[in-house]
Amino acid sequence: MKLYIGENLKKLRMQKNVTQEMVAEYLGVTYQAVSRWETGAAYPDIELLPELSRFFEVSMEELMGTESDKDRLRHAIEESWMLDDRAEALARLRKLEREYPNDWWVKLEICEALFYRDQESYEEILPELRQYAFTAREKMKDAWVLRFFATIMIKAVPEEEVNEWLKYLPDRNWMTRNLILRDRYRQRDDMEKARQYQSSAILDYTQELTHLPNLDGTPESNLHNSACILRLLDAVVGEPYSENGTVHNSLLLERRVMAQFWLACGYAGTGQTEAGIAALAKGVDACLLYLDALGAETFDSDYPYLSPQKNTVEDTNALFDWCLDAFDAPHGWEWLDSIRSDDRFAVLRQRLHERKEFKGAADLTAEN
Repeated sequence: MKLYIGENLKKLRMQKNVTQEMVAEYLGVTYQAVSRWETGAAYPDIELLPELSRFFEVSMEELMGTESDKDRLRHAIEESWMLDDRAEALARLRKLEREYPNDWWVKLEICEALFYRDQESYEEILPELRQYAFTAREKMKDAWVLRFFATIMIKAVPEEEVNEWLKYLPDRNWMTRNLILRDRYRQRDDMEKARQYQSSAILDYTQELTHLPNLDGTPESNLHNSACILRLLDAVVGEPYSENGTVHNSLLLERRVMAQFWLACGYAGTGQTEAGIAALAKGVDACLLYLDALGAETFDSDYPYLSPQKNTVEDTNALFDWCLDAFDAPHGWEWLDSIRSDDRFAVLRQRLHERKEFKGAADLTAEN
């Protein structure tokens, strides 16, 4: 029967957020010895096992661990998933918790079973959910476990507590947040908010998919991918402005500006002058629209939860400078060289420069 002492030691050490040196100092051994234990090159002396058990606050059985123990726990949890009777599933999980009192995955499964069994009576289960989640927050260092607890709590807690748990989800992963919040309000039959978060999730995915168009450094790739990005933007958000003149979302408008300039590079780089000029003209139009969006306080009501919702002075100036570089920078925009001698290219360049002279960075800052 295989022992899992090394694997368990490393897992427990990471959860407790301590170093091998700290464990070694507590036991009076070298950190190299602890390292060998964790890699399975050696086992700790038997007299050290009680000390390790006390240090990590686990039983001797949990510390040593065996293949059969792990398999039994996993199979028992999987069996509980298959039960139609939620109450019976919860009872089995509680029995597992008594046998494995320090296993946080069992506690998490209990919270899920509570939540999905009693979706009509959140108030009754919230005290127990809070006890598990708050204890996990205090003791756990495993970000994944905390994230799963946060996912349950976001769906279960009152409105005023939602933001407290949102912070445990990754900042860059707003699509996950929006989908969790969508489920929260769908379960409460608040379909208006559920649809709003669904729309925001779609916009988030679109933002991720429209980041960089050029995968292999060729104008052909640039042309194909930029055209796909623009079709996706058209399908998801339509025109940058809605009928009442408000901006759908300034970040996606920024994506449209950049995609149009990349599309112009693709056309010009493949010898398609007319199409290149037309794409560049649309890029300049979109850039000026983006500039007009600075400081806008109202946004299309379909997308109120996408964050951030408005572009800053710094964002606008950075994009504006990037567009000017396409016309003025000596390097980095060589694919446009084939159309630089066209009179229409000069006209488009002048449009941007006139806007820069009319409303420069200082004026933008003052206006905002």
